[in-house]
Amino acid sequence: MKLNEHQAKVGQQLRALSQRLLIQARNGGWSAVQALDVTLAATARRLAKDPELWQALEPVRQIIRAEHAEARELCRIEMERSLKVWQAMRRQSEGLRAYEEVAGI
Repeated sequence: MKLNEHQAKVGQQLRALSQRLLIQARNGGWSAVQALDVTLAATARRLAKDPELWQALEPVRQIIRAEHAEARELCRIEMERSLKVWQAMRRQSEGLRAYEEVAGI
């Protein structure tokens, strides 16, 4: 199905938003990712209210789903990394507290 001019423009805008989100995820810009994700979700909800447009955008939506999945995976990896760092800091802090208790500091 060939998109009309309006559908093509909306699809391009949607892709641009998705690409910005993925770029930010790749660069570790997590605050921007969060804001762009909220915007992308709100845009999708708005566009879904027009069934004809929403259906016409299915090929674009498939690409966006793949980009979003990659961004989610990058986020998951970063969360795991951050958790490991936090746990290591917590263990170190527990060691320091034990030392302070034994040393009477």
